[in-house]
Amino acid sequence: MTSSRRRRAAGLCALIGALVAGPATAAQVLDFNLSRFQVNGVTTVSGESPLILEGYSFAAVGSPGLDFFAIDDLTGKVGDGTPRLVAFNNATVVLGNATGKPFDLLSLDFGGSWTNPDDRFRWADKIEINGYRGNSAVGHAFLDLDPNVPILSTASLGAQFRGVSSVSFHGLGDIGTGGNNHEFALDNLVVSHVPEPETYALMLAGLGLLAWRGRSGAKGKRAG
Repeated sequence: MTSSRRRRAAGLCALIGALVAGPATAAQVLDFNLSRFQVNGVTTVSGESPLILEGYSFAAVGSPGLDFFAIDDLTGKVGDGTPRLVAFNNATVVLGNATGKPFDLLSLDFGGSWTNPDDRFRWADKIEINGYRGNSAVGHAFLDLDPNVPILSTASLGAQFRGVSSVSFHGLGDIGTGGNNHEFALDNLVVSHVPEPETYALMLAGLGLLAWRGRSGAKGKRAG
């Protein structure tokens, strides 16, 4: 095999490998650590819905004026010392791509709301997560909250939360007695964009071009 044919063969193999693996997409972390959330050095955004962050939207669904989320780094809230999203009362938090395109939700940090033991009855028992493609539910998971651990935990999500158009988070149950809220905290959501169909079309076109060039080169050799 000549060097030119070896190069063509190597390029063809590389393209086939890329096609099989799929286009790589860079993951990004939605961590709420932006200076625009700060007022006089304290991070606090309450009731802003929808919130657009790094090309993704967060919306609170529930009773107007009662069910909402806040971005803050105030003491007394479960977290890791940095700003995080806290869903209050019975709010459902809905995550989506601001452009409406599908995305993957790979992992996230989660926890309860208040660190004060006397206020932990406000925590939810667990967080219910639902993934959707359009109006169809395609993913479902639960994250259990530990009433004795007032810090964030990390959870990785499976393939059912890949290629979704939106993901909802809702607190269920109450910890302790007399609780009537379903509060929880979210932070460090790892997301990535899903490649557009046009990307695959371009890869297929490139594969076809390489194959055509390979056949043309072989015919030219035989004709010579």
